[in-house]
Amino acid sequence: MKDLQEKCPLIGVEGVKPIEIYDDELTFNTRESRIDDVQMSSEPHRNFFLIAMDKLVYKYDLVSKELLFQFQTNAKSINLYDKDDKLVVASDNEIRLWDFYDHKEEAPELITAMQIT
Repeated sequence: MKDLQEKCPLIGVEGVKPIEIYDDELTFNTRESRIDDVQMSSEPHRNFFLIAMDKLVYKYDLVSKELLFQFQTNAKSINLYDKDDKLVVASDNEIRLWDFYDHKEEAPELITAMQIT
């Protein structure tokens, strides 16, 4: 990080603070594993973020820093909408719409999927 800051200095930023360490449930399965997308809740009282990696989506609580759940889906891109209640997941050939259960920390329900040919 320091080398990158020297090559590309941040203008108008007083300093940086490392992100706190989260539970170790999120591990890279292989050396080729990469995080595909990250999405944070836009509703302040919800306090969570989603990480898409290796065809899995992980939901973390920003306050307790714990893994709430994970579910499998072909995710290259993820977007929350409808007050963070629904999730659109897109891959190279498929779009899926997921609906989170109200007041439950469980994997969402798949509402619909569409194959792209």
